[in-house]
Amino acid sequence: MARPERVFTDEEVEMVEKLAPSLTQQQLADYFCISINTLKEIMRRDSRVSDSYSRGLTRAGIMMVEKLYEKAMEGDHPSIKLWLSQRMGWTEKSRTEHTGVDGGPIQKDYQVTIEVINPGDLDE
Repeated sequence: MARPERVFTDEEVEMVEKLAPSLTQQQLADYFCISINTLKEIMRRDSRVSDSYSRGLTRAGIMMVEKLYEKAMEGDHPSIKLWLSQRMGWTEKSRTEHTGVDGGPIQKDYQVTIEVINPGDLDE
């Protein structure tokens, strides 16, 4: 006989939204004492649960972006850099060029020494 299908209560759906920003899906499954596969199946078949999870993550993301923006507007240099890189696509690139004398190519001086030995010389 198959197990009965696990259905989340309205209270559990609310808890999913509350916990979504803090827990991975694996941790969320552990919290509800179910396997990750069961959680994914529930989320697939019950849009209340998947929507609640997405809504919780989105709300937390909005709050983080707002805090980052506030800090950037206050002049916090790392926040400004992060905002510009993530929202505006700005990047910092450094490039190191190596040149030889007077900007010319690097001169490479190779010296190879080959020593030939006879098989009998290895016994010594």
